[in-house]
Amino acid sequence: MARAIRRTAGDPGAERSAALAAHLEIGRPAGGERRGQSPVRTFRLPTDMDCRLVDTARSEGTTPSELVRKAVAEYLIRHSS
Repeated sequence: MARAIRRTAGDPGAERSAALAAHLEIGRPAGGERRGQSPVRTFRLPTDMDCRLVDTARSEGTTPSELVRKAVAEYLIRHSS
């Protein structure tokens, strides 16, 4: 289960966190619920980076895929025009 980061209205990161949350829906849909099919991306990582990804996901109680989705969403928010 992914850990939620709580931010308050006065927190400078609150707006960014809200934008990130809007891009991510954690986990699979509930039984019987359909959201459509997500595109699948395949990429390679160096072995040491993959090990760190798996270890970090395990320590945070989430999956490597979820961490990658969060990282991409954060990157896109920071680098959007």
